[in-house]
Parts: sequence; structure tokens; C-alpha cells
Amino acid sequence: MDINAIEKALSKALSLNFFPSDNPTQKPPVAMLVFRDRLDAGREFDILIKNSGELDFTLLIKPRGLLADISLIDKKKGEILNIKSIAFKIKELDDFILNIKESKGRFAFFVAEQDTGEPIIIQNPETGILVMDSLQLSN
Repeated sequence: MDINAIEKALSKALSLNFFPSDNPTQKPPVAMLVFRDRLDAGREFDILIKNSGELDFTLLIKPRGLLADISLIDKKKGEILNIKSIAFKIKELDDFILNIKESKGRFAFFVAEQDTGEPIIIQNPETGILVMDSLQLSN
């Protein structure tokens, strides 16, 4: 797995969006990196999922006003993917944090495409989804 290639592809994201779940004990909340085009990171995200295990990741968020620096930390392999200066909404994050407490800290992490309207999740049925078990905030 080429960490630098995955990091470069994921750094093309337009924003980091958060979607709480109506029933977090049955269906986890969702965090997603949103891209203009599915070709920007879909393949690299699939590689990341194929080479990782479920619940091996922590999402670290460092808010910087209207932007954030984020890190995807693979706890099993000790690898870190860093994405700098990505747009996000603090209110969405606040609601998301409350919601993941009900889901025992677990949440799904996707990449999505947004040309117009709502983001559309890019999911390859062969690779599945990335479920994370930890979200941390940092100064």
C-alpha cells in the first residue's frame, strides 16, 4: 500500500461532512470526504480499505476555524494519513460527536462525490466499508 499516493488522492477532498444516524445503535453515523469527481480518490480509498481491518482506525480532527487538518491513523500498522486544510462545519461535528457516543464510538467512513446537490457515497461492493472506532479532537 503506497501511503503517499493514498494521502495525495485523499487530499483532493473538498470537504469533510458528518451525518448523524437516526438510530446509532443499529446504523452507525457517517463521516465522509467529499470530492468533485469519483475518480479523484475512489481507487485509492478502495486500496486503503482492502489493506486495513475494520475498527483499526482513529480519525483525528484538528479544527482551524472553518478548516481542519485531519489524520486517519491505522492503529494496527502505525501508519498515518494526513489531510491538511479541509473544509468542515463545526455544528455538524458537534452533532456527530453526540451521536457517536450512542453508537459506542463507532462510525462509518466513506468517500463521496458531489457535483451538485447532496453527496453520493462512492462504495465498491467488493471492498466494503471502513468502520472506525475512535474520533479524537486536537488543538
